[in-house]
Amino acid sequence: MRIRLTCFLALVFTLATTTLQGQERQVRFSCIGFGTVPQDIYFQSSTGQQEVLVGGGVRGAQLSYTGLMPLQFFTLVPDGKGGQRRVVQAEANIPVDISDALLVFMPGSNEPGELPWRVYVMNDARNAFKAGEIRFVNLAEKPIAGVLGEDVVRLLPDQQETITPKTNKEGFGIKLAAYLDEQWEPFFSSRWRYRSNIRMMILFLPDSETGKVLMRAVPENVGTNG
Repeated sequence: MRIRLTCFLALVFTLATTTLQGQERQVRFSCIGFGTVPQDIYFQSSTGQQEVLVGGGVRGAQLSYTGLMPLQFFTLVPDGKGGQRRVVQAEANIPVDISDALLVFMPGSNEPGELPWRVYVMNDARNAFKAGEIRFVNLAEKPIAGVLGEDVVRLLPDQQETITPKTNKEGFGIKLAAYLDEQWEPFFSSRWRYRSNIRMMILFLPDSETGKVLMRAVPENVGTNG
């Protein structure tokens, strides 16, 4: 009897998990890319097919999606029969706890079976990334470390950290280094003015030409903090 009950509960859990995974999601998202960005790509929502313009260095327009995960982006090519067929270019698996996402498009690895573009997903909701905060996102495939005023920043590849600077009217200093060729190499040093109405995203990206690190700042005016 106990074995039957255990099997029944396991079956119920499996069915519930499958149902949850198969449910449609409603999410909002914006896209951003740097350097080369995908062109002529679309996604299919329950409301229809829509083109995506990936912002070059800035957030693109906010879009809405209703459907299953992963969210697929595709191009349209002739199918040889007078119509068109879809060719998937990228996928974004947005976690269930994220309803407002920022999708960062980066070129794929060109490995067999890999899609042309990979997408890094982050929570872009105002209550998750607020005015006055600075979010560091390491997509450079190299460890990053440094100081932001009194705070220490340490990021392994594909990690992010959000900091509210401890500051005064004079602003705060920032120094950053990347771990390259088995040693730490400084690549940025400056002094920034604190702005409480701006949320600032700092992305570290791979430099395909030098093998080092590119840094891109993406400010957004979102009003006063609090």
